[in-house]
Order: sequence, then structure tokens, then C-alpha cells
Amino acid sequence: MDLYKLLHERYSTRSFKDKEVPKEVIEKLLEVARVAPTAHNNQAFHIYVLQGKGTDGIISKISACNYHAPLNLLITLKRKDSWVRQDGYMAADIDIGIVGTHMMLMAEDLGLGCCWIGVINCDAANEQLDLPSDEELVTILEIGYKAEGSRPGPWHVKRKTIDQISTVVETK
Repeated sequence: MDLYKLLHERYSTRSFKDKEVPKEVIEKLLEVARVAPTAHNNQAFHIYVLQGKGTDGIISKISACNYHAPLNLLITLKRKDSWVRQDGYMAADIDIGIVGTHMMLMAEDLGLGCCWIGVINCDAANEQLDLPSDEELVTILEIGYKAEGSRPGPWHVKRKTIDQISTVVETK
């Protein structure tokens, strides 16, 4: 699929088939995360791969948004590894956005659907996954094959105009 078309047509999938995602596909998703550009290439993140019978129960305890995907990639932020700008701004949040976007677009290119989950109970995540103290769960990518009849949510096509989201600055 051409990238322009993919970016216009992909949507947050909230209905998945009960079909396992093959190991080779998971490896590709992790590889595109590995090569994603991050500030100073610090890669201040870690990815937990959850699949199998117990996954749904764990995700239900961590997030109110569980769409029962067969594969869940949980991305944590590792603050101590983050590049920090001179004014104190920490780049790890943006890095995770880049990493997650790489994986979402790769999933779509491989014929899968994906939903970025931001509604997270970090205490429950720490309890369920026994996360290291220096990691903080930022997002869950629910990934799987789209169910028959899967379609974009009602807000998918609601967008601001280009003039509302951008300003042209003339320079001399």
C-alpha cells in the first residue's frame, strides 16, 4: 500500500478476529520499533509482548479500554535513559510516539489493525506485570486481524482544516 493512502485509510481498530498473530509478524513489529529514530538514539523504552490465554484478563485490569486483541504491545518509558534537552525537557515521550507509530503503520502494512490505548492504570500495570521501578507504562498497542465489519469510529473523519492546524511564517 502506498504510504499516503495508508495514512488516510488507517483507523483505530476496536474489533478483532480471534486469530493469533504469527511470531514472524511480531518480530517485524519489534524490528521496526528497534530501528525507529529516538533522541540521541537512547531508545529509552521497553516493549512487553502479551499474547495468549491470560492476556485479556491482564489488559482488563490495566485499562478500561480493552478491545480483546490477540496481541498487546505494552510500551514503557525508561526515564533514566531519556535524552534531556538543556532546558530540562525529556524526549522519551516523543520517542515512544515515534516507536508506536512505526509499529502501528507496520501492523497496517502487514494486514493487521491496531488501536493505541492511552487509558491506563499504572498501579495496576505495575502489579500485573511487576514492572521495574525505573519503567512507566505509557501505552498499549492492541493489535490483531480486523474482525468482519470492522470500521472507523464516528470521530475518525472529524478533522480540523489545514488552516486551523498550521500557520505559514514568511521569513526574509
